[in-house]
Amino acid sequence: SCIESVIPSDIIKSASVQCDKTLASGDGKPLEDRVRDMLTAFDELGVSKDMIEARLQHKLTAIVPQELVQLTQIYRSIKDGVAPREDFFSLKVAPGKTEPPEKSERKPSTHKCAFPDCDFETQSERGLKKHTAQQHPLPETEPVVPDPWAGLKNARENKDLGGEDAYAVACEAVFGEKERTPQTAEEAKSVTVYMHQIAESGAE
Repeated sequence: SCIESVIPSDIIKSASVQCDKTLASGDGKPLEDRVRDMLTAFDELGVSKDMIEARLQHKLTAIVPQELVQLTQIYRSIKDGVAPREDFFSLKVAPGKTEPPEKSERKPSTHKCAFPDCDFETQSERGLKKHTAQQHPLPETEPVVPDPWAGLKNARENKDLGGEDAYAVACEAVFGEKERTPQTAEEAKSVTVYMHQIAESGAE
């Protein structure tokens, strides 16, 4: 951004690290209360406690301040429309909850397929099978999910986002240590989102 081109990168980095320290400390507010507030905020975005614990891979009772900082960054990204919630959380039904399958709510279709010389009757909208003399169309493929690593690479090459300087700041802010780089696709997403946040805050 224009502001980042004027302000030295070490000052931007120092300010970002200080902001993360403030978020991690919670300004003296008990961690338990901060977690409760976070759950309430995420619930408004359709993100449940089970979805958060699935991402953390442990119970919220074992959460650490740095994880809370990362979740706060994710919350802002979803709320601001930077990325959808499914980029960070699994939307599958959590264990213990039941949801009837779509088939149980639909009646078998009795219409004939549109292919010539074919008497096969479909049993459901997606229950398509191969006929002995004719192959029925397959269901539409799911949309392709963007590659997190490609997104991070593009962000690092984008001068408007701060390039490598912003990448270094984002890595230290997300992981809480210098020289730490993303090791997983989820970590790559978090760093990319943080780089966008740095650019947005600098443009204001």
